[in-house]
Amino acid sequence: MLRKVVDRAKQIRRSERFKHSVATPRRISLHAMQRLNRGVFAIEIKENSGFFSVMQMVLFILMFCEEKCLTPRISARGGLYGDADGKVDWFSAFFEPVRAPAALPLARKLRTSTVRDLVQLGFRQRYEHLLELGSASQLFFAYYRPAQHIFARSMQSASGSVSAPPHWACTSEALTKRSKPFPFRGKTFAVTSKRRWRKIRV
Repeated sequence: MLRKVVDRAKQIRRSERFKHSVATPRRISLHAMQRLNRGVFAIEIKENSGFFSVMQMVLFILMFCEEKCLTPRISARGGLYGDADGKVDWFSAFFEPVRAPAALPLARKLRTSTVRDLVQLGFRQRYEHLLELGSASQLFFAYYRPAQHIFARSMQSASGSVSAPPHWACTSEALTKRSKPFPFRGKTFAVTSKRRWRKIRV
């Protein structure tokens, strides 16, 4: 009987609903701080998980920025891919922004919130059911592309006639022109040039 109670308690503790409830104060504080940035959503990821888990968090952040018309400032330190001291921003080492970030006024201080788990953002319930491979690729390359040294290294192993994939060197405007609506449960969504999700009836 006691073992069943312990197992049940472990299941509750590991559930997303329980984690979401526990992280509520941290989530409220994070979003309150980011509202002070006035149009910029600055997040530093320090999650001890795999690469694709971190990339999922990045995509959720970008979807939120699209919805709220915010400018993302994303960094990732420590974890499985960074240094032990957390001094190296490995996300910026792998990817560079498509558009150079706008300079902030001297009197304005950018506040960066540190996130160690996706539940601290509260985006899973809001965006996970909308995330698909095609739309995720369009969204990510509207903001980021592989860093030049990574692209150069990959091209060294290819023949001289191989050219770079178009989206690696594209601008956000060119991506918007090429982007196509993507279906989801009978509806169609698209990333527009106004940096927000647009629903199209089908």
